[in-house]
Amino acid sequence: MSETIPEATVVIVDDDAAIRDSLANLLAAAGFSISCHESGEALFRSELPEGPACLLLDLRMPGASGIEVQHELRTHGWDGPVIFLTGHAEVQTAVRALKSGAADFIIKSEFEPAELIMRIQDCIDHHTECLEQKQRRARMQERIGQLTQRELEVACLAAAGTTNQVIGVELGISERTVEIHRGRAMKKLELRTAANLVRLHEELIDYSTKH
Repeated sequence: MSETIPEATVVIVDDDAAIRDSLANLLAAAGFSISCHESGEALFRSELPEGPACLLLDLRMPGASGIEVQHELRTHGWDGPVIFLTGHAEVQTAVRALKSGAADFIIKSEFEPAELIMRIQDCIDHHTECLEQKQRRARMQERIGQLTQRELEVACLAAAGTTNQVIGVELGISERTVEIHRGRAMKKLELRTAANLVRLHEELIDYSTKH
């Protein structure tokens, strides 16, 4: 997995070409990469950004509605932030969308450019943090996968705060053998302290139960 996060992209989905162009020009001038689509169907035919992104999604469009597009994206595993673009009459629908996981909604006739840019940047910052956390977790899962079964057993018990002596009794091995397995596990996991190992307890248990 790459150690770097790709640049941020704002994806605009709106059937009104004038609104798409206006938003694209505004956000490009603010330094964002832009991807525009005239419908949800057009969005589905394209590749979604792999890096941090914020989706500006029209609530009411021919074909799939904004709510339907959001649901389809979530169903297929894209968990980036969504800001709905809405008219006055659709505010209640937009509020319901927030309850289903949307990040925000913007009334088309009222938004302030500076406020929109700030909201988008906040969404992208949060998405960037989430992607970085996923990368860190994936790298750690790869390291855990390098452990032998015995090293994993020792690491799980040690992460739970169990002493080497008790681990030895539970696993039927000597305390010295526990120390060897623990040391090898720490090296493979690239950990330096017992506190670092304790913080991995849930990940170790999760990996152990799945394998």
